[in-house]
Amino acid sequence: MGTTMVGKPAQIVSPTATATTAPASLPRQTEPGAPMQLAPEAKSNKTSWNEFVDMALKRSAAQNNGKAMYTRGCQPETKTCYNAVMAVTNDGKMTAVKVVKEMNDKIISREVCTFNDTADIRTCFDWDNGSTHRDMKDTKGDWYKVADE
Repeated sequence: MGTTMVGKPAQIVSPTATATTAPASLPRQTEPGAPMQLAPEAKSNKTSWNEFVDMALKRSAAQNNGKAMYTRGCQPETKTCYNAVMAVTNDGKMTAVKVVKEMNDKIISREVCTFNDTADIRTCFDWDNGSTHRDMKDTKGDWYKVADE
């Protein structure tokens, strides 16, 4: 078939390895089969957004050989860009701590999103207003809001 891998694959650390090496304040599953508890525990403890992002950066760096997994993307149709730090929670779920901004750098939203195992559906908690929504990725890789929760 002649398939060639390009770039360095992302490595996901096992939940047991991450539980001892990083803060446990990122969102995590409440119990098997229960809905996701997306309100970060840190929020209830009056942790600021900047403190929460710092915790996510440290956790991500601990999981990625000292360098946090960072991603950025833009959507020209909506004239927005996002910056996100990716980390794996204690239960093994990939989570993004992200900021969405307009073209003039005005913040539109600050969210914590947890992805399903195939990374095509995410549930996001809005840090500022406490709402939760579900997004789905289309075949082009673009995310679309499909439900408020």
